[in-house]
Amino acid sequence: MGEATAQRILGPEAWIPTAEQALEVGFPTLAEIVPGGNDECVARAVAVCAERIAAGGGRRFDAAEASRLRRINAEESANLANAFVSDDFMSAMYDFNTKRQKAQLANFWWVAKATLPLWKPAAVMPNATR
Repeated sequence: MGEATAQRILGPEAWIPTAEQALEVGFPTLAEIVPGGNDECVARAVAVCAERIAAGGGRRFDAAEASRLRRINAEESANLANAFVSDDFMSAMYDFNTKRQKAQLANFWWVAKATLPLWKPAAVMPNATR
């Protein structure tokens, strides 16, 4: 969809495109517009699924693409695991629970953050083998 379109949607304009506009700007998950209502949409979805099944299944890619996707998944998983034991995350959880007057949970996160140097595990490293 491109950076300019993303900025229109996520930025101050908060643009919400119509289906036609979304298709025109290249929304990544929009392939077609089905005219009509729910019944027509469901009928088209069933037809698309039947076509894919008849063609032998869903998405397929070569070994290089599979390896690339595993590597990306491993990196994202490691980043997420490391984020859960970060000072910033614990501060955010403390603030979140304090604002919602969840004193026990807020205290838990305060203690977890205060003692983090004592128990913090080693950073998780991506492992994309398989």
